[in-house]
Amino acid sequence: MSRSNIENIEDQRQSTKDFILKLGNKKPTIEIVSETGPEEFDLDLGTILSEWPTFKKLNPSKTYDDFLEEHGLLLSLSNGGSVVDLSGSKLDDLKATFRSLMGREPKNAKELIRIIKLDLKGMDAKGVPYGAF
Repeated sequence: MSRSNIENIEDQRQSTKDFILKLGNKKPTIEIVSETGPEEFDLDLGTILSEWPTFKKLNPSKTYDDFLEEHGLLLSLSNGGSVVDLSGSKLDDLKATFRSLMGREPKNAKELIRIIKLDLKGMDAKGVPYGAF
């Protein structure tokens, strides 16, 4: 082995040692990852709706209304009415219906449920029956 090869190996060892020491002296960093509004909405509503079967098993005497109420998704309709069971609905289908009615993504889970329920009752977003005008 030539002298220059030995010097190169020693330089590499020193470089590696310096690199490891630098890593050891660095303070740990915390990276914060954030979803966009629609991504966060999907995660929240999807998580909430997926909890329904467990909620029902743990609370056999409670209804879907109770489940929605505990999660802040039970809305009272100004003209009375009943709660619509959306537990069998797919989130993508509900969002597609919302987009077709409103022309945009829902701001939050509560808005999505409110608009879907009004539509199922034959009303627009303001609660006016379709075809009233």
